[in-house]
Parts: sequence; C-alpha cells; structure tokens
Amino acid sequence: MLYNNYYNKINSFYYSDPYKILVFTVLSAQTNDNITIRVCDVLFKKYPNINLLSKSKIEDLEKIIYSCGFYHKKSYYLIEISKIIVNNFNSNIPNTMRDLLTLPGVGRKTANIVLSNAFFKNEGIAVDTHVKRLSNRLYLSISKNSNIIEKDLMNIFDKK
Repeated sequence: MLYNNYYNKINSFYYSDPYKILVFTVLSAQTNDNITIRVCDVLFKKYPNINLLSKSKIEDLEKIIYSCGFYHKKSYYLIEISKIIVNNFNSNIPNTMRDLLTLPGVGRKTANIVLSNAFFKNEGIAVDTHVKRLSNRLYLSISKNSNIIEKDLMNIFDKK
C-alpha cells in the first residue's frame, strides 16, 4: 500500500503540469523523491503557479525547501527561473531544449526530464548517476562526462 501511495503521489507531480515537473526536478537534485514529494506538497500549496513563485522571497522559499539540501542555491534558482519564465516566456514553461537551457540551474538532464514528461518530447536522455554507471559497466560509453554519455547513448538507441 505504501508503494502505491508513493507511486500515485510522484505520478501526480510528473503528470499534472509543466510548472510542477520543472520545480520538482530542480528540487530533486541530490535528494530522494520522498523528501522532494513532502517539500513539494507544502511548496505547491503556497505557490501553486509560476507567477506566485516569481514573487516569493528567498527566505520564505529556503524555509520550505530546507530539507531538500542545497536550499540556498535551489531557492535562488527557482526564483530566478520563475522570473525569467514570467518575463521572457509569458509565464509558460519553455518547451524546447534551447530555451530550457537558458534557465539558471537547468542542465540537459533537467531539460530532458521536463521535455519528456511535460511535453512528451524526446530530445535526449537524462543521464544521472545510475545511467552513467550502467553505461560504463555495459561499455555503452567510456566517458565520465554526462553530456558525452548522452551523445553516445543517443547514437546507439532509436529516438523513440
């Protein structure tokens, strides 16, 4: 039963809207999903959309996301990301790799997750620690660099 509740909760974030997917993904860096889910429960009640998040104070955001770790940097990123999206993208989460990569704290891994889950676009492969390790173990890539590993994997696997 616990697994089903957890699975439903994480799917509700990933399949609800691009804003939540982006925020969840930024917060999930170097922490586990259980912590991120608990933090997002509180965060999305206080800041249910990108416009409200863009007006938040960093001190308030830090208190909410403290348990995710790296809360100073993540708070800064989330506020800057939200301001850029409100001002430059008419409050719409960008739906291209190029535009997502203009956001502070968003690299290819985060951009790939957002594009795939929010917009059903397969632009690349989200390379995390596990993908790196398995790619090296299976000799699919000999690199330690995530971007090179992603390119190596994209050369092997069909885009679909």
